[in-house]
Amino acid sequence: MREIRFGLYISLALLSIPFHPLHAGA
Repeated sequence: MREIRFGLYISLALLSIPFHPLHAGA
């Protein structure tokens, strides 16, 4: 279960990067 949670956290982080205002400026 821990591995699944780890994967979910990574996927959420990667998905949130493009929508992040700081990353959008860079």
